[in-house]
Amino acid sequence: MKQFIYIGLMLLLISCNEKVNTPKSLVTDFFEIYEKQGSDIALNTIFQTNKYMINETNAIENLKESLISHINIIGNYHGYEIISEYPVGKSIKHYTCIVNYDKQPLRFNFTFYNANNSWVLYGLNFDNKIMDELDSMAKFHYY
Repeated sequence: MKQFIYIGLMLLLISCNEKVNTPKSLVTDFFEIYEKQGSDIALNTIFQTNKYMINETNAIENLKESLISHINIIGNYHGYEIISEYPVGKSIKHYTCIVNYDKQPLRFNFTFYNANNSWVLYGLNFDNKIMDELDSMAKFHYY
């Protein structure tokens, strides 16, 4: 009987140590890798969550090159913050993050999809247009 309890406890401990991928944890992991190992490795890692996107090498390489060219202009990375989390039903979640650099922020948009009890990256893009949108929004906000 003690052996069964011991085996049960070991299995419970092992299952507790397994990381459950949620959309938020995928974003967090992305930016941890981004900060420590660079944007290329972070992009490779998050794209690997979706076996169908791994083959999109041209699109991924274009995204990497575009991001590097932006980073070279806007300076050093200083962290990120999630500014929006938008669920679409139970199977899609969209996150918008502001990524802080010396000269200006970038906006990253992540979309995740869960078709079979596993969250995968469905789409990722970034831009530097947030100031344009803030200016437009401010035009309609009166005190």
